[in-house]
Amino acid sequence: MKNFKHLANNISKEDLLEVLSRLLPQRSQFYAKVIVADLENLPHLRRNLTNSQPQSEESSIQNSKIESETTHSSSYVSSFSVEIIKAELTTDVRDTVEKIAIACIKSHQKLAENIAQLWDGFNIPDRLLILIPETWEDLTETIEILTNVAQKTAGKICELGFIQFGNGYFSRCENNDPPTSVFSVASFAASLHLERPKLKIRVLEFDHRLSLEIINQKIKAEFTTSDNYSVAGYNCESQRHQMVYDLAQKKSQSRNVNLTPEDVIIVTGGAKGITAECALALAQKYHCKMALVGSSPVNDEVQNTLKKYTDAQLIAKYYSCNITDLNAVNQLIQEVTTELGIITTVIHGAGTNKPRRTEQVSSSEAYQEIAPKLIGAWNLITALKYHQLKYFIAFTSIIGVTGMLGNSWYAFSNETVDLLLRNLKKQTGTETITLAYSVWSEVGMGAKMGSTKTLANMGIDAIPPHLGVAEFLHWIKNFTDDQQIVIAAKLGGLDTWRRNTYNLPVANRYLEKVEYFEPGIELIVHCSLNRQHDLYVNDHNFNGSLLFPTVFGLEAMTQAASYVTGITNINSVKLEHISLLRPIVVPENGEIKIQIHARVDGNKVFAAISTEDSNYKTPHFSAEITLNHLNPLLNIHIQKILAIALSLKTKLQKVSNPMNIY
Repeated sequence: MKNFKHLANNISKEDLLEVLSRLLPQRSQFYAKVIVADLENLPHLRRNLTNSQPQSEESSIQNSKIESETTHSSSYVSSFSVEIIKAELTTDVRDTVEKIAIACIKSHQKLAENIAQLWDGFNIPDRLLILIPETWEDLTETIEILTNVAQKTAGKICELGFIQFGNGYFSRCENNDPPTSVFSVASFAASLHLERPKLKIRVLEFDHRLSLEIINQKIKAEFTTSDNYSVAGYNCESQRHQMVYDLAQKKSQSRNVNLTPEDVIIVTGGAKGITAECALALAQKYHCKMALVGSSPVNDEVQNTLKKYTDAQLIAKYYSCNITDLNAVNQLIQEVTTELGIITTVIHGAGTNKPRRTEQVSSSEAYQEIAPKLIGAWNLITALKYHQLKYFIAFTSIIGVTGMLGNSWYAFSNETVDLLLRNLKKQTGTETITLAYSVWSEVGMGAKMGSTKTLANMGIDAIPPHLGVAEFLHWIKNFTDDQQIVIAAKLGGLDTWRRNTYNLPVANRYLEKVEYFEPGIELIVHCSLNRQHDLYVNDHNFNGSLLFPTVFGLEAMTQAASYVTGITNINSVKLEHISLLRPIVVPENGEIKIQIHARVDGNKVFAAISTEDSNYKTPHFSAEITLNHLNPLLNIHIQKILAIALSLKTKLQKVSNPMNIY
């Protein structure tokens, strides 16, 4: 190594490139000892090319290590926003259903009769369609029809199709359409699907301008797919669309926050849990006057919250109010206005969740559960209709997007609040934000009910409070093209959570079996190595052990980095902090399973390879990978090396699926 340092300081960059160019073809057989030596030399070559200062040996050793915790156990939180994508319908089963009926409220019977025979409410058909009402005045009947359907079809083999009318886009993303339906049951149906996973359930939204002939055709076609659960919308041109979610940061833009110490913010649920944490952080940042509203009288928890404001020299008062009562809300608005000033912003965090299967809930119980979140939001909008609100911010739940077993009515209330705010913005111009959080650790409704352990068993991590608050402040200061931001830690494999998927890279030998994939965030894949499939290991016999070559390990991690980031057109790869803690030995007979774990952090990917021998707990190889993030001054030099490296493919004819080695 000392000789190489001396060499690097005394010869030209061109000569160094020439040396490396010769080394690559000469060592194309990739013996383990030689490759490790070459990897040790590469950082010195890189620093020489970039004229950077040499790194101390102690620092180099320290930076070469990536602990297993880096890629396996550190907490992370991500934000998502919806995208509406065209999705052609692919039919793969015949529609053999004979008995079809439709359930609806009385005012929709004429429309319903043109779709199917009206349901008598007792005899269970093979397929039951449910026509969802569109106006707020129909809320009670909507609850009654949904509870009746859930109860009567429980334990029965009956396909369910929820039919609703809007613009065919579920009112998502910014558009110039007039205010549409205030009800959507996608998350209610998702919860029902998670409770009854073997039944076929559809949620279909049609633009109200479509003909009944087209609507009937599309309904029938939607049941000819093998999916047990599906959500789709048809716009005015009968084009089919679906909702998927992608990282919100990709579309994040700065918001001009118009909050001052003179602003008065009314915060429902503001003295407890998640809402209390976020409201305090907002007050600390903008010094607004806070009217904290709760259903209970002042208690120790409320006193502790108020003390935090006092200690921070902030203005806050607590008001006890039943926000499901419009008269009480009107009185609340008068009191707050008199004592603190004109209300300019609402943060609505109140809500109730009573987990139980959908068929176990009566219509009156469903109404009571949705009241704080949904009726409370409606009452606030009504009571403040003559105020020129700057912002209306609602704390909702990811359950209002994905649904959750035993949470159908909580899902319904959260999804409907989001629609209420969309219509509020179109009618008044108020800036609206709905933050759909997954469960938090330590604080909030989920932590109080003990849901975090149950969700952890489903692969769903809880949001650390400090990260949840940070995301709240970020989306106060920033926005995307949709009002709703979904904020979550690691999510399990819910089939009701649809992400915008990424294409596999062309080089994908090591991406055999995807165990977990959250595009843009995290990837876990398994792959089997054996002498029959991976012929190159036969040429890497070190003292009787067949070794998985370092360069192929780097390739495997790079393939994972490409897939998890969605970057498939790669023109440069930067490998840093390479750690080769343990060899990976391929047995002479049989195979060894490896796991590649890739986690995105900013523009870098932390990747590690572990094996079944340690139950995938100990990383053998690891590295920090940056794709297409090259110093422009090095482009010419690196392209020369890449061109030479490509010539090595002719020497790898034995490999069944040749890999890029760079």
